Amino acid sequence: MDTIETLLTRKSTPRLNEPSPSKEELEIIFQTALRAPDHASLKPWKFIKVSGAGREKLARASLSALKKIDSKKALESEEKILNAPFRAPLIIIVISSIKEHHIVPEIEQILNNTVILLDPSFNPDGLQRFAHWANTNRPVSPNTDPNDREYHEAWPGGRTNHYWFDMNRDWLPVQLPESRARIETFYEKEPETLEWIDSFNNVVELPDPLITELHSKGYSYDDEKEWWVRVWSTDTLDGKEEVLEVYKKEDDKWMQMMYGKDGELFYESEVINYD
Repeated sequence: MDTIETLLTRKSTPRLNEPSPSKEELEIIFQTALRAPDHASLKPWKFIKVSGAGREKLARASLSALKKIDSKKALESEEKILNAPFRAPLIIIVISSIKEHHIVPEIEQILNNTVILLDPSFNPDGLQRFAHWANTNRPVSPNTDPNDREYHEAWPGGRTNHYWFDMNRDWLPVQLPESRARIETFYEKEPETLEWIDSFNNVVELPDPLITELHSKGYSYDDEKEWWVRVWSTDTLDGKEEVLEVYKKEDDKWMQMMYGKDGELFYESEVINYD
């Protein structure tokens, strides 16, 4: 059978029976796999053969790993996961490992074997504003009533296109075909790492729980002093006096500080158990 005929007549089989490939046949399979293109011909692949009782260990390890990521999904798919390795007498696991190289750095090797999914936001400021509104106004239990406060964002609200669809906010209700395709692709790839990158290509850290709380309570961020601040006004014998309540992160710890007249610090304490 020639190569073209093999490619045209191949088919996938959901379940394979004994016998598994012999040692000689496996060697040919591995050598063929090593001919696959890779960056700088590093051949970073490692092959792990799983057979016999090892398949049960693989099934248990797979279920345990999924429980740490999504316990609900693990419970729903437990039977399927435990039976999956027994669909073939031999399983070959392919691993890409990092190798020291004088030309190709580690990060380049990682990127070469990484699938990157870009989900663009055409209006990042609106997206952030909408996410803040939804998170601060959503009910404890999901509510699909269109009259719920969560779905009536205060001005400035969303911008619609010619067909009155707000594409920038549809990632939450997922009503449009485009949004459904995006979400379907996301779950198909199931990325292990999520990064939010703004329009200036800066990686934005996901908000600290305290930052979310401060923002909802009306604190504003001072870029120059790198702290969150809110101004209080209090009555004194000499009239009104303004007090600054400040939250600032120092050495991975949040500090709460109060500044009075002439910028004098009169209170300082570490913030504990804010999440």
